[in-house]
Amino acid sequence: MKEYLFSEKELKLIEFLKSNSPKRIWLEPIFYIFEYDNFYIELGIKCAEKIKLGYIPEKKFINIPISDFEQYVMIATLKKVNLKFKPQAGSELLIVNEKITELNIVRTLLFYCQHKQSKERSNFFKTDSYQINSGLEINKELKIERTCLADVGLWIRLNNKILNCFIIDNDDDFSTNSHCYQNINLKKEKKEIYSFIETD
Repeated sequence: MKEYLFSEKELKLIEFLKSNSPKRIWLEPIFYIFEYDNFYIELGIKCAEKIKLGYIPEKKFINIPISDFEQYVMIATLKKVNLKFKPQAGSELLIVNEKITELNIVRTLLFYCQHKQSKERSNFFKTDSYQINSGLEINKELKIERTCLADVGLWIRLNNKILNCFIIDNDDDFSTNSHCYQNINLKKEKKEIYSFIETD
């Protein structure tokens, strides 16, 4: 099993966030921005690995390039940018001057299976690849080829709001998730898919 976890440098940024609440928190399509006076911390999404497992053909074999069945390991990254943050046209202001009262690292176990060609429709393929809370057991009937343990973002409780700043369904975009715009506690709703690791 491969691990794509926050580095020591990123963990120090998480500690800083927890003890030094930002002035503003912004959402951009593939970033959360934690703004301070003369710098900001950027939480982004990165493709850590492309996985090529191919597919299992049925009798109606059709020749399709393996690359058509690439699967991805999407992870969260944190970095400090020593510049004053300048919002763009698509930047959305989520939080102003609210204290962070709780911060969790969000982790998931991604597992990957080969695609299977449909017996009925030769141009249709499916896969059992998905993700699960790393503390739970994966269905033993699945033929799993690869597993990856990944840190996929942060769960943040503020004075008056909850921010679910993590990748949903191994996606490559934060803004496609409806939870960005609602005060929903996904820590309760998604506990079978994600581990929420408390920070001191």
